Amino acid sequence: MNKMLEDVRRDAIKKFKPAGEEDKKRFMNAVISVLECHTISWMEGLLVLEGYAEEKTDDQYLKRILYLIVDGREFQCIIEIMTEEYWIKEPQGTKAMVFLIYLLGAYYVLYVYSLETTVESLRTVIVFSEEYLVEFDKLVGKIVDQKKEIEKQREKEMQAWRLECDVKDKEAEKILHSHPVITNFELFEMIQALEEEIGKLPNLFIQKVINEMGFQIVSDCFYVFSDQARQKILESDDSFIFLWKKNERYVVDYVIGIKEHEEEELLGSLFVMSGTVKRLYKQEKQ
Repeated sequence: MNKMLEDVRRDAIKKFKPAGEEDKKRFMNAVISVLECHTISWMEGLLVLEGYAEEKTDDQYLKRILYLIVDGREFQCIIEIMTEEYWIKEPQGTKAMVFLIYLLGAYYVLYVYSLETTVESLRTVIVFSEEYLVEFDKLVGKIVDQKKEIEKQREKEMQAWRLECDVKDKEAEKILHSHPVITNFELFEMIQALEEEIGKLPNLFIQKVINEMGFQIVSDCFYVFSDQARQKILESDDSFIFLWKKNERYVVDYVIGIKEHEEEELLGSLFVMSGTVKRLYKQEKQ
């Protein structure tokens, strides 16, 4: 254990003389706060602890520690700042022990150790009272059970999400390997003109065009192109069509929505591509 923290631990245990229900309540509330912060950091990340500091606690010691964590301070820095404050203010009795609980909790919250490890660490400071130990174990038992339920629920949600992703991935891939029926003559002519132009362009130039336009416009164009034009695009830059393999879920949702696009929307994307080709071609000629 860090020497500065160990010194505080010895001093707090020496000072603490449980005198009644109020002392016990304050001590247990400090334990609850630490375990709640641990759960929040485990589920949502350290930055969310700022909301806990502002809305869930009035304890100035805990607020100060949480703000230091959110600011990105290392544990050693937090210990140095807070132990100095401890020795300056010299809290007595229950306040000293609560301060120690928060400092110990900061370490396990910051590094997101398992809840069980955090509980064991907190339990080591309750050497002064069998009554407190019984109360502590009862309290912690409920919190651990709640966490297990949360983990089960999260696993169910993750399984459902993975299944949904698999279904969407297959649907998106199917769409990008199918061809729409075009009824708009202007759109049909634009497709033919662009396909002819793409067939003449070097791969490096097509890659520049794709990078300029972004995934959504390229996807619309890819959707209406012939297999020959599609192959030319893929030879130039196949990365855009595989983005969803990297958990880019917005890409999958967009691809699935392409089949619902009006022909005017697809025509607009083709105009963008045509204009981009002409602009880049002009730049290269200058």
